[in-house]
Amino acid sequence: MPIDPLADIRLKSRMVIEARYAINMKIVDKRGLALDTLKGKFKDRFPHMRIDNIGIHLVDEKNNPGQIVDFTIDRFRFQTDKEESAQNFLELGKNILSEIYFINPGWFTNFARVGVRLISVIEAKGCSRYEDSLNRVNAAFFGGRVPLTVNINDVAAVFIHEAGRIEVGPLKRGEAWVVNSFSDPEYDGPDFGFAFDVDSYATNVSCKNVDDLTRSFEAVLGLSLATEVELVTALSS
Repeated sequence: MPIDPLADIRLKSRMVIEARYAINMKIVDKRGLALDTLKGKFKDRFPHMRIDNIGIHLVDEKNNPGQIVDFTIDRFRFQTDKEESAQNFLELGKNILSEIYFINPGWFTNFARVGVRLISVIEAKGCSRYEDSLNRVNAAFFGGRVPLTVNINDVAAVFIHEAGRIEVGPLKRGEAWVVNSFSDPEYDGPDFGFAFDVDSYATNVSCKNVDDLTRSFEAVLGLSLATEVELVTALSS
């Protein structure tokens, strides 16, 4: 399993894994079984569960959930902002997937997309104020100068590639991005830093079992973590 190289400077994260597959209406008939199975294993972690017309949904809190599981006719999705490491997150995701697989392993062999998304507050080492982190993003991705006459007080660099999307910018504690990205916007650390949003995926993935799918998630997670390292390197130079 990939080691998180930014664990020491990752001040807060929301992590998401998602597997998309062709619409399978047979899952509708197994909603009750799936809910009972997950309830038996994860009741303490996900005390709030519900069924709708396309699948089942589990959350840790009704009003402001930090951990969410969706198992529907076309996707499995698990997200949390309450795990301390990418390793713990992926292990928990595997445990949830293992229970779902046992419902009917034959349903989960071909995936249109297997994705991992990391949304993080990253400590800006060497910066003493927000303007320093803003200047670093400008220097790294805009050549140090934005060719506009207006006063720029925030920026975001967005990159689309063949296996995902990357967004990076400076960050202030309490700004809208932080509030909207996490169930609890508070974190230990400086009042400024960098905002990373790294979404990576693989397409047309074939899996014989849950271990194969987990390995696919591990490979995509490795890409996301490597991308984050490249961002930190660019922002440090």
